[in-house]
Amino acid sequence: MTSDYTIDAEDIAELMAGGAHLVGHSYGGTVAMLAAAANTNLVRSLTFIEPCAHTVASDDAAVARAIEDGRQFMADARRGTPEEYIDLAYGDRPRPEPAAWLLRAAQTALHERSCWLADLATEPLSAADFPKLVIVGGWETAPPGYRPGHGEPDAKDQSDGRRPHQRSARTGARRRARATTEQPQAVNALLAELWSTA
Repeated sequence: MTSDYTIDAEDIAELMAGGAHLVGHSYGGTVAMLAAAANTNLVRSLTFIEPCAHTVASDDAAVARAIEDGRQFMADARRGTPEEYIDLAYGDRPRPEPAAWLLRAAQTALHERSCWLADLATEPLSAADFPKLVIVGGWETAPPGYRPGHGEPDAKDQSDGRRPHQRSARTGARRRARATTEQPQAVNALLAELWSTA
């Protein structure tokens, strides 16, 4: 069982005939970025929610550390079982249900290409005139180790109000907001507002 963001992006592109509003969360942010960059003429708007686009900002020291930490974490995790990966990721915290789906997700995660290592071309997105939105936030309450290596750059996304984060600026996103997938009404309101301008 494998997962590959480039294949996923090709699958999404096949569904974009006539134009599409693309929304990608986490791994899906990488997929949406690839699909949009290859098909800018078919994109009506583009939204990333907590995207795993680390290579876009790899010249930032915190992001570079996150990339290396993530490499090591996954190398260690892949030597174990899916059950051990779940224990490592969740510890004593509550786990999503149903358990069979969580196990299947863990098996996939251990064999997928790491999306935060994707080679992402941002120039086509920056040059495109469709509206773009980056939504970040929510990791300040995550317990230590919950998202190994990624917490520092995500916290930086949340705290640095003086300038857009590189993942926003380099994709040409002119809008940036704070919300999480655990705040569906806030996310939906941001999407509705964006789509009304497209």
